[in-house]
Amino acid sequence: MSVNGAREASSADSSDSSSRYSWPHADEAEVARTCARIARLIVRAGARTVGILPMGPRRPDDPSMDLAPLLDRLAGALVAFDGAVVGLVGLWRGWGQEEVGASQRSGTRPVRPGVVEILMPACTSARAAAEALKSTLAAPPAGLARVLADLGELGPAGQVPAAASAVDSVITVIPARRVRKNEAAAISRSIPAGKSLGAILVG
Repeated sequence: MSVNGAREASSADSSDSSSRYSWPHADEAEVARTCARIARLIVRAGARTVGILPMGPRRPDDPSMDLAPLLDRLAGALVAFDGAVVGLVGLWRGWGQEEVGASQRSGTRPVRPGVVEILMPACTSARAAAEALKSTLAAPPAGLARVLADLGELGPAGQVPAAASAVDSVITVIPARRVRKNEAAAISRSIPAGKSLGAILVG
């Protein structure tokens, strides 16, 4: 499955999502098709918690490995599939930056109909973030049928983080032309048995 950057996002997509989840150069039609296929796999697997694991380093000047837009589109596909509410957990380095308000008291913030962002506590290390994520996955906010979590930077580069053991399924995200096949295969083999739902090629 692949997602390529090709054209501007539609105004409908922009209005449905906050600016944090916008995907300026995404081919939204291809994204929708890919996410629909993945959503089907998630539902068939009966996965309630899904970790999205990026392969390769993230670079500040490269938005292709910002998984927030992908999480949003995949959550939207799941909502379209069965109408159940989906919660998102973004990259741990951004946790705790939300404004104080009613959303913090409820533990979530709306992103689009049927999709909410789970408000996580600020953490000073990947180890602390992994423990916080495990706790949230074990007892997610009320009303959520599924949770999609960004597993990026929760462990050493090129390795599957220990937090992967806390999710029902794992989907890897591979940046085009930046990860060798043998490297991707090695990481995939390290995913806990029975949890892998495949990979998405981006870029």
